Amino acid sequence: MSDDEVVLDTPDDDVLLAHLRRIAHDADPPPPLMDELARGAFLLRTLDAELAALVHDSAEPGQELAGVRGDDSVRLMSYEVETVGLELQVVVRGPRRTLTGQVIGPVTGPVLVQTGTGEHALDPDHTGVFAVEDLPAGRVRVSLTRTGGVTIITPWTVL
Repeated sequence: MSDDEVVLDTPDDDVLLAHLRRIAHDADPPPPLMDELARGAFLLRTLDAELAALVHDSAEPGQELAGVRGDDSVRLMSYEVETVGLELQVVVRGPRRTLTGQVIGPVTGPVLVQTGTGEHALDPDHTGVFAVEDLPAGRVRVSLTRTGGVTIITPWTVL
């Protein structure tokens, strides 16, 4: 018996399924565009979400904060969509970030802060404030659900 042969007299379903997957892959491999198409389909899952517009970013030229003291760098961003606003403050401490936000308007459920390495679901306090400490530098976006069930999402922003 060669190394490629599999003895199918075992009751182990996992071995059998692995063998069948290999046969199917060898006989009819996925088309080259399959990965790209799968990623595109995955992105469509938030197609009905409303994209919040960035209306202010202190990192834009001419928008720097005056009078900020200390070694930490602070960035302020404001997003809006219809009846909901989102204010974000990012404090940069070396390679780590602290994100503090305030939701202004009617929302339900947690706020979701997504990074390239994971996500954090946060319940804003009674004033709409939430915070995440020790975030890695890199891309981040925030999503929340407006009263009525519509998801609001910010664009990815590099912090």
